[in-house]
Amino acid sequence: MTPLRIGFDPYDWLHDQESLIEGTNMMGISCLDLHIGGRQPDESLARKAADFCLKNGWEFLLNVEMAPIGWDMPALMLQDAAKSGKCVGVVFDECDHRQINAHWEFDRSLGHHVAEKHYFAETEGMSLRQAYDAVLENATQRNAVHRSAGLPVISEHLFPAMMHVLARAGFTVSTKVLKETQSVVMLACAAGAAKQYGTDLMIDVDEWWHPQVFGHSMKRYHSALRLAYWMGPSVIYTEGGQLYQKGWHGLELTDQGRHLRDFAAKYVPEHPRPFTFRDLRPTTAIIHFDDTCFDDRQTRLTEFPCALYGHVPADRINTEWLYVWNLLTHGYVRTDSLTHTWETKLPCQRILFAPLNNVVVYDHCAGDRELQDVDFIFLTGIEISPQTYAAVSRRVKEGATCVTPARLLPSEAGPLKASEITIIRDGKGKWVIPADFYQLHYECWRNGPAEEKLRDALKGLLGPEDEWRYRFGDQQVIGRMVDNDPDVLEFGLQKSKL
Repeated sequence: MTPLRIGFDPYDWLHDQESLIEGTNMMGISCLDLHIGGRQPDESLARKAADFCLKNGWEFLLNVEMAPIGWDMPALMLQDAAKSGKCVGVVFDECDHRQINAHWEFDRSLGHHVAEKHYFAETEGMSLRQAYDAVLENATQRNAVHRSAGLPVISEHLFPAMMHVLARAGFTVSTKVLKETQSVVMLACAAGAAKQYGTDLMIDVDEWWHPQVFGHSMKRYHSALRLAYWMGPSVIYTEGGQLYQKGWHGLELTDQGRHLRDFAAKYVPEHPRPFTFRDLRPTTAIIHFDDTCFDDRQTRLTEFPCALYGHVPADRINTEWLYVWNLLTHGYVRTDSLTHTWETKLPCQRILFAPLNNVVVYDHCAGDRELQDVDFIFLTGIEISPQTYAAVSRRVKEGATCVTPARLLPSEAGPLKASEITIIRDGKGKWVIPADFYQLHYECWRNGPAEEKLRDALKGLLGPEDEWRYRFGDQQVIGRMVDNDPDVLEFGLQKSKL
């Protein structure tokens, strides 16, 4: 099994390298996320990064966050990085954010955007499907440039958006947790995209909450490292905050640095993980066209959050999947947004925990392999491919329950009925058609939807309200709150009962 890489992001790595070397060694870390961008990137930086890491025995990621929109590393830079044998890949940092929210004045003022350009494709005047295709085409071409040099491209995501289209383009998926995200939603989307398209999975534990560098408490950071670990990625790296500082007696680790050191040196060795995300065996799948919708404010072209793919206004079809998340998390996730975790079920602004029972997200091209063992399927979005319809239909006949709006019901499943909750038996399984996806809204006193007909049809879907559960092979990971604190989590392994 490939060893887990644990790393961090030293933003200003070119200055005070002596402190960086000492601090990195104190934490026992051997992988760095090195920024080499800039409005006019220095073409020697890849060689400097390679030499620096070779000298110290480290691996590295090359992060091009601040490079001009559309810029790709020249062939010589790619060759320098690849020849070192230490480069894990090239990071397109928050590329989903930079495609969707190029209009955001605050972010543009930091130099992230130039003349409101979008990261992969200009989508003004396009339909949603055209915008998707334009992003897919550009991303596939840019990935090929890097792959020709032997380096994977890593798409780092701020939102549960564009993970599937970029995985389809061949990118390695790296999802943020913490930051301004619903972490459990991010993980479910990223794991599904990586599993469906056979890419690698990385997780960025990010302390930022704009505009705060220290946006999260240390107990939340401590738990997030463990949450990331138990999702089975190949790389976990962290950014934001401050890991070391100069004190009276020389360099010393901060609380955050000590948490990262203890995680790498103690927690991981003492809690061996007998699986990776590739062993994931989900029992619930959301099948969703990757339309970039994560918030119902995307119905209009504003600065933030902007419309779909940057220019296509969302409508009810795009936002209906938000209600699915509210149901699957026992109401922890809001019905109007998958980001900014305030005003949730708990009286807290920023929380890490939300219950979830073995859920992944696939896109509209999922097939039989992805749906094996899946008991509950949610169809949503603007489009489902014919091969996916066929795979879902087969799985329903084998015993699965599929929840779908009437417009997505395959014609062979039966007549369309949209005026009331409709259940159609099909082989050993059934199709469940709500009149409106808002009927999936979670009601705490019912432990499910308010409508009894829906609750009965979805028995077995929700796990316990105080557990985050995932099954990997014959192992099940269970995460629970400690003393009912959503920022203090403990994790355990048990043989799967499924």
